[in-house]
Amino acid sequence: MKSKKQIITIIAIIVLLGIGLYGVNKGSTIEVLGAKAGIVVGYRGDIPKIEETKTINLNEGVKFGWIIITKDADRNIFWQEIIIFPEKPKNLVVSEDTKISSNGKEAITKRSSNLKDGIIYNVWGLDKSDPIGEYEIKVYGEGKLLKQFSFTVK
Repeated sequence: MKSKKQIITIIAIIVLLGIGLYGVNKGSTIEVLGAKAGIVVGYRGDIPKIEETKTINLNEGVKFGWIIITKDADRNIFWQEIIIFPEKPKNLVVSEDTKISSNGKEAITKRSSNLKDGIIYNVWGLDKSDPIGEYEIKVYGEGKLLKQFSFTVK
């Protein structure tokens, strides 16, 4: 039979573990306040100004992107973006943190960012050889789908 001291110690450990797990789960939740995707029409510092649209005309030098505003600020998060192309792009130029799927129809970017002012974003440039059709972008924060965008390139 266990003593009172042992039982109290076991209960204390269980309570502390529960509080610790609650803190970990609570800290990993990202609450999205707003999001948009479309053509980049300028910048405010580093942050792109986005004109929302579901249709983008394929012109050399056009940039498209997304921005997600979260409730969180001033903390680092891990995020991932997956762009699904209508077909394999002919001349896809990517950064070192972006990998291309084996079939060439997905670009997967993984980054860690500070949620300065609660904002994460990414921007891509269009090339005249990019495929025409439906594009889809999925953005995950700490493993959770934060937002999904879709648009058509004509």
